Amino acid sequence: MISKATPHVWCEEGLLFSRLNRVFVVSDLERPSLAEIAQIPWRPTQRIAHLRLVDRVAKHSILQVHRTEDGRLLISNGSSWWCCGARGAEVRPVARFSPTRPMNRGICESPSGHTYIADYTANHARLERVRIHRTSDFVAFETAWEFAPGEIRHVHALIRDPEDDRRIWVLTGDRDSESRILYTDDEFQSVECFLDAGQTSRTADLLVRDGSVYWGMDSPSAPAHLMAARRERPHEARAMCSLPGPAYYMAVNEAGGAYLGTTVEPGAASKDRSAHLFGMRPDGVWEEVLKRRADIFPQHGIFHFPRGTLPGGCVVFSQRGLVPNEGFMVIARDRAWA
Repeated sequence: MISKATPHVWCEEGLLFSRLNRVFVVSDLERPSLAEIAQIPWRPTQRIAHLRLVDRVAKHSILQVHRTEDGRLLISNGSSWWCCGARGAEVRPVARFSPTRPMNRGICESPSGHTYIADYTANHARLERVRIHRTSDFVAFETAWEFAPGEIRHVHALIRDPEDDRRIWVLTGDRDSESRILYTDDEFQSVECFLDAGQTSRTADLLVRDGSVYWGMDSPSAPAHLMAARRERPHEARAMCSLPGPAYYMAVNEAGGAYLGTTVEPGAASKDRSAHLFGMRPDGVWEEVLKRRADIFPQHGIFHFPRGTLPGGCVVFSQRGLVPNEGFMVIARDRAWA
């Protein structure tokens, strides 16, 4: 386990994760050895973020690390953005292109080399335009797509389809009319609807496997389920299993394992004060494999998983607001997929 760490992506170099204001890579999960590859500057007043509880509120540490296919990094914390080239290249600031930051799954890259970043704001009154930004060099940014005021509250995620290079999934929320699973097959020249089913299609992540789309319902009010639908028959979506709380993030590995984490947050959907980690077994059945109790503070309890396909039967996650081992990143192997 590694303290104060958040995993971001498994890529050619290995596992990219952040710890405080630094980005590291672990090339071999069986024998973890940390190599620092980037560091964002901290003002003297931000160094108090070494205290974990302070950092959970202030968000001075790195929150997102996006790696492009050519090895560049786009890095953000709670207030600023930076980018750098290949390993060891100088980190430089990126001009503010959005008044907010994306959620954990709110950045993705298309095969053409464009990086897309989605707005995520509170937007309680639904008076804001919600934009998806596009850049190819982290210098010039443009609006790739814009949702009109009142159309949605915010964008939860942008997910590149692993089985169809053209497709990027766009997940929105939060009211019934705003909670949709959308997609673009043409770099946001158009956006189509896959499923518009109220809280059933409210989600913060999804995975695609063998022509089926899987997602966990991210609704604090409606009973949560792990859902699945065939790509060509979205309106035949079915519940795979019930969940004891709203779902956020998912992960997969090369051996065939798939994972989902529920959250602890206010609302009737949270049946207890624990976050639950579910895994898909080799027979296709999903079951709980781990749970962690929420700590005494009000921040949501969350399992964070990296993007990408982890090697072998490995599982990697970090915990926020959960005990024991709050803030630690765990590297493990799922014996069911050994």
